[in-house]
Amino acid sequence: MPETSLKGMVLAAGFGTRLLPITRVIPKALLPVGGRALLEWNLRYLAESGVRDVVVNAHYLALMVVRWVEERRGDLDLPSVRVAVEPQILGTAGGIANAAARLDTDPVVIMNADQIFRPDLERAVAFHREGRFLATLLCVADPAHRQIRRDGDRVGEILPAPSHNDATLSSFTGVYLLSQEAIAGLPRGGYAEITPHFRAWARDGRLGCMVVEDAPFRDAGDAEGYLEAVLEMDARGAVSPDAIVAADARIEESVVFAGAVIESGAHVARSIVGPGDPVRGACDRRIVAAGESRRIALLPRDEEGMVRALFTPAPRAVRLLAGDGSSRRFARVFLTASTRVVLHAPQGDRQPAAIYPRRADEAAPDENDSYVYVAEVLRRIGVRTPRIETFDRARGLLVLEDLGDTTLFARLRLSDLADADRARLLTGAIEVLLRMQAVPPGEPFDTNRVGAVPYDVDFVLAYEAGYFHREMVCDLAQLEIPFEDLSAEAARVAHEALDGAPRVLMHRDFQSRNLMVTPDGELALIDLQGARLGPPEYDLASLLLDPYTNLSGVLREALLDRYVAAHAPAERDGIHRRFRACGINRMMQALGAYAYLGGRLQKPGFLEYAPIALARLKELCGPDFPAIESVAKEVGRSLGGSS
Repeated sequence: MPETSLKGMVLAAGFGTRLLPITRVIPKALLPVGGRALLEWNLRYLAESGVRDVVVNAHYLALMVVRWVEERRGDLDLPSVRVAVEPQILGTAGGIANAAARLDTDPVVIMNADQIFRPDLERAVAFHREGRFLATLLCVADPAHRQIRRDGDRVGEILPAPSHNDATLSSFTGVYLLSQEAIAGLPRGGYAEITPHFRAWARDGRLGCMVVEDAPFRDAGDAEGYLEAVLEMDARGAVSPDAIVAADARIEESVVFAGAVIESGAHVARSIVGPGDPVRGACDRRIVAAGESRRIALLPRDEEGMVRALFTPAPRAVRLLAGDGSSRRFARVFLTASTRVVLHAPQGDRQPAAIYPRRADEAAPDENDSYVYVAEVLRRIGVRTPRIETFDRARGLLVLEDLGDTTLFARLRLSDLADADRARLLTGAIEVLLRMQAVPPGEPFDTNRVGAVPYDVDFVLAYEAGYFHREMVCDLAQLEIPFEDLSAEAARVAHEALDGAPRVLMHRDFQSRNLMVTPDGELALIDLQGARLGPPEYDLASLLLDPYTNLSGVLREALLDRYVAAHAPAERDGIHRRFRACGINRMMQALGAYAYLGGRLQKPGFLEYAPIALARLKELCGPDFPAIESVAKEVGRSLGGSS
């Protein structure tokens, strides 16, 4: 047994929110993997590494942790395991400071309880002491958590968010060494996190970074990672003998805890089930306990198998991503040193024609063919989109460059974002739009290569004004207002939107959630398959009137003026007139979509923006379109808002 002469601490006080609702009934540190609690994996590792004295902090469900340690103390080969119960949770730095009197070696090894990682601790201590660091982070090349920029053997920077495809970055494992000097500087007596101290030590050049290449790392701190860790140990999963399972119930690749009840005929697949309501029928990719149920972000097994077959060697993990308003699925694929995004839109998987209209002729390309063609056009004219690496037409699979998780929407909503930075980002979006609308004459957009139907008056009446009337007015707001009450004005608005407008490449959903801020600071356009020819002011209205970002009137006007000056300053009046009409159409389309997705399909993240869109619609209509304005007011009253 190596002798490191260290004391250690396992951080186990957290609430386990990423594993709710199973953590309603069992603390994260005690979740079993391969027949052992996560806490036991870490304590045994420390014992085998020569650590003889360990503190475990506890707060949430602390008595369960205390009881577990008392019952297992003799089996852990550790002379001393003590639980430091925190009546008020203290955070990572506060918890370490609270236990400082018991952590008197130099350095001390600290571990998060929700990972399985077995690095060579003796080598890590030698690295730490040689560098004379205040702290040393143990890192790996895992692309899932890349956030550490190295400067030789030191941490140069800790990024605010992971950047999956930047191979120059490393991933922090949650295992680190702290010197006594570092511990002495931690605040005592209240809540404090360790990351701000890491950043300060990095700025001073005193935060070490040791990259471990010979020890597998598994983060089990969320539902997906926990289930994957269990399945690595046993591909069938784990079913507690104290669970009640009907003889004809099927359980596949799942974890079933003591006290869970699986009724006759139930089929549990890729799920985590704890005590609570009995499971009936299908339970697919869910975490269920204490009367709650949440989604696990994994693909169905057969679909994941198709995705994995696209890569050699096989991916480390495949995670389902939050999709858009369509039925397509997106997954992030974690390879050895990078990530990809896979889009799955099976051939023939047609969405409701009344919602997502497409050409009906036999020659019409499907969504994937449309996406590939539009991406090719945009690439040629200098508009950034995700690079397409593989197109499996038969199975409807596209392998795309992973541009990260930061949308323009997310960046604009940062509370500390300066107004100048907000304006700069939106100006960048205007520049993307201008490039997109300036397709060179020698490269005309071929409407036969996309499945979208033409954008004309009939389209506006059916799929923008009509969509608003059907989904928002009639279905969600439950108003008995005939379409004829607004159709005449809607037709006039449609004509105004198209009158005198050139036909340019139109995305038709050019808004903040469809623009990605890439790791290198560029803006990239996604969700391309609905592109078609249309009036240039439509995408401009989609961006500037976007309910998601809710721009101020002053900023909207400044950006509109910038667009006019760059696009066609001599046509200012016509652009403003068409912008208003396109804005009315766009707000009606958005309200129809919010009602359909948030109301009919019960998807989160849509209906909360309806009041902003209604306010925009009324503002744009003014006295010129009183019928549409009146309907918008009625909808607002019906939904419980102001008129």
